Amino acid sequence: MGIRGFFEAWSGSYERTFSIPFLRWLERSEREKASAALVVGGKRVLDLGCGYGKYSGLWKARGAALAVGLDFSPGMVARAKARSPDCHFLVGDASRTPFKDGSFDAVTCMGVANYYRDPGPLLGEMRRLGREFLLTFPQRSLLGRIYSFISGAEIHLRDKKEAAELCRPYFRVLGTEECALGLTLVVRGAR
Repeated sequence: MGIRGFFEAWSGSYERTFSIPFLRWLERSEREKASAALVVGGKRVLDLGCGYGKYSGLWKARGAALAVGLDFSPGMVARAKARSPDCHFLVGDASRTPFKDGSFDAVTCMGVANYYRDPGPLLGEMRRLGREFLLTFPQRSLLGRIYSFISGAEIHLRDKKEAAELCRPYFRVLGTEECALGLTLVVRGAR
């Protein structure tokens, strides 16, 4: 099963995985680090690979003027619409969106680069669409390797240096921070 099929199959129950206390704690750690790294008040924010809308809803709750989420899974988009009706959601490819150049002030991509061996097309699309950027990479760590094994999907783990180097051709890297016990790297950037 490919990654698209994986998320479509899990779209109805994926959100419930975060009811497990340890996973909920890791997810909260990442969410807090990410929300502290990006000021969204009054901005137009695009959440690429939005899944069930967790971050899209967070950006809207934190004052985004517009929060748009895009995901390739129709099931995930349906969950996102139900979860965050004040946001806009659509089905599409994060590497080839229907939006015009510079349509957004900020573009986020949380938990998506994991699945790209070469995230260049994804990073290029982010740069085309926005001025500020926030994304995560799973870290090459013990917890990252456990996550990769358990998920059953092909996950591409990176270290801090590699994550920053992947992003530099597309935008200035303003910070790369670990969170969630070293599971995740949060990268913040700007044009």
